Amino acid sequence: MFLTSTSAKEPVVTPAFVFAWLVNFAQFMIFYVLVTTMAGYAVKEFAANNASAGLASSAFVIGATGARVFSGFLVDAVGRRRVLFTSLVLVILTCAFYIPAHSLGLLVAVRVIHGIGYAFASTAVMAVAQSVIPSARRAEGTGYFALGTTLATAIGPALGLWLVGSVGYSTMFKDVIGMSVVAFLLSLLVRSPEP
Repeated sequence: MFLTSTSAKEPVVTPAFVFAWLVNFAQFMIFYVLVTTMAGYAVKEFAANNASAGLASSAFVIGATGARVFSGFLVDAVGRRRVLFTSLVLVILTCAFYIPAHSLGLLVAVRVIHGIGYAFASTAVMAVAQSVIPSARRAEGTGYFALGTTLATAIGPALGLWLVGSVGYSTMFKDVIGMSVVAFLLSLLVRSPEP
């Protein structure tokens, strides 16, 4: 009723939106694959007790929560794409460090740093998506964008457990590295207006 014919026809699904959606989906897939399997990995590799195994799993969220306080400001100050690229490089590096992390303390540190990179990447990619969604269709576009998170919630944990059971932790970590590289490559295709 309040939409003009022009604004109602503005597309939500554009190349920039699709690439941002895919980057976001990959980030959440990595999160759910790892958060589901990390406690078991800590127990198996480092004979961690329940509390330490829980810390190995939740350290990611600790890093992400702390970074969220600053991520929005930094995205606005530095630029969406610059923060997105830099944080995705950090995600790739931390994913690569899961394999040589040969102590529980180092694993927890890698998890915290990975959470920081994830927080900045997910904030930047959300800002990109919001910038390319037509204002008259913002709620609709946000709903479509959030679908990627919901799908990752459904697929990620099952995929993580399947990978551990079928190919083991080392190959699972390599798959996660691959997902993070794919997310970075997709981010290079994202075009969005900077404020």
